[in-house]
Amino acid sequence: MQIERKDLDQKDEQNGQFRQYPIYPYSITKLRTRCTIPSKEAVVQKNVIKSQHVIGPFDAEFDGKARTRPYKFESMLNFVIHVSMIETNWLTVASSLMENMPTCPYTIITIAVIMREIPSPQVTTVSMVLNEQYQLSQNRAVAPDLDVRIEKNICLVLNCLAEKLVGTHSAAIFTDNVCSYLCHIFINSRYHNDLELQMRALLALEKFAATTENKAMIVGRLALLNIFHLSNLETFFMDISGEHGVRREVGYCAKWALDNIFPKPGRQLSYDTVDITTINCMLKNDSGNIYLKYSPDLMEIRNDTMLSQTLHGTCEVEEGMWFYEITMITEGSLTVGWASTGADTEKSVGDDMFSLGYEGNYRIMWYNGNPYNISLGRWRVDQVLGCLLNITNKSISFFLNGFEVVMNSNDFFSPTRPPKKFFPAITMSPFQQCIVNLGQKPFRSAPEGVQFSALSSVGQLTPQLRMIYGMPRSAMQERQASFNASEDACDICCDRAVDVTLHPCGHR
Repeated sequence: MQIERKDLDQKDEQNGQFRQYPIYPYSITKLRTRCTIPSKEAVVQKNVIKSQHVIGPFDAEFDGKARTRPYKFESMLNFVIHVSMIETNWLTVASSLMENMPTCPYTIITIAVIMREIPSPQVTTVSMVLNEQYQLSQNRAVAPDLDVRIEKNICLVLNCLAEKLVGTHSAAIFTDNVCSYLCHIFINSRYHNDLELQMRALLALEKFAATTENKAMIVGRLALLNIFHLSNLETFFMDISGEHGVRREVGYCAKWALDNIFPKPGRQLSYDTVDITTINCMLKNDSGNIYLKYSPDLMEIRNDTMLSQTLHGTCEVEEGMWFYEITMITEGSLTVGWASTGADTEKSVGDDMFSLGYEGNYRIMWYNGNPYNISLGRWRVDQVLGCLLNITNKSISFFLNGFEVVMNSNDFFSPTRPPKKFFPAITMSPFQQCIVNLGQKPFRSAPEGVQFSALSSVGQLTPQLRMIYGMPRSAMQERQASFNASEDACDICCDRAVDVTLHPCGHR
């Protein structure tokens, strides 16, 4: 594999040397102390806190140990998972995540990964943390000494618990005090005026609302406190159509919540305000997770699940030059690239020989599970990454901030019978958001002097796909009920015959 870096602002080309750093297994050395032996609680806290620094950004060009970081984080994570099997240690882990983690985009990823991987605790253990140790209630939410950093972490941990313990356990931990705490944080009763904190409270409320009892409690409490608050937050998305960052995130989440979770009587659904009949391609994910959120025009996507989600284009090409671009709404981990026939749709982009992608925070190109350092710069919110596929020359180019990196790979473009097809692909870490432009709108980062085609010119989307990804689930079910489908038709696609019945809901 060869990489070439170009400065697009200069006429002469500057070739940057491309290096692949070796990866060595991370080994844990024995702890040796001179005076005192740290307590088990202190060791657990240290590993939890240090994991955020390991997973955070680094300069791979100057950090000689950069390639060992994934293995170091995995070792720390395995340690935390192992000790969390004991309930008292689970309490220590949860407390460390809520109280000691700093304000940083990588804190979000760290908390999501750890909460996802550690064993599920007993309901009594969770209740002890929420009600006794942190005393979540209205009093805490409106306290004058409110620590925004800690409350953000608490809301994120609650979010993960609601997703992980969905069902009766979720209803058990969502007490009246916890509901009151989240609702008061969300409506800004304390006037903390932190939009990100409000958004994290809203996202936690969404997850808890998955059960009927919890949803009724939330709707009732919000109606008493401020019934218009969610609608007011939605205006952020309308007022800042050209702005990105946390204000856009809040507006996007508020609009999605009003469409999907907390509908407002008489409000027109966003899906009905957009004409998507001309949209013929998108990036889709087959997991069916409702918290992988699509805008009605299918261009803006947000991953509010605990898992990294890989999305693949519905448009496939075999020859020529093709371009698409991604606009960063958040600054967390996102891998953007291309995949080909045979790619594992459940793996991250770049984890096998059939896909490759650029991760802009770490400035790393991933291919076949191997990381490669490239000098393209670390992306920021509102920046646009352009991706050009040249099948004829067997090259892929990435464009960012006036620079271009060209990658040549005979393996990725190796001929097959029948000929392989190529399509755009991205992997989104938890709680990340971006805009995908496959040609539906004018490009912001298109390379000059290059004759390429837009993927939107060859894609095809069925009305069912547009409805499944762009329409709120409740509205989709109502519309499906009006279809003239046969009695034995599938409840989801309304096309093929039923061969499975889900219990206890009875959907077929």
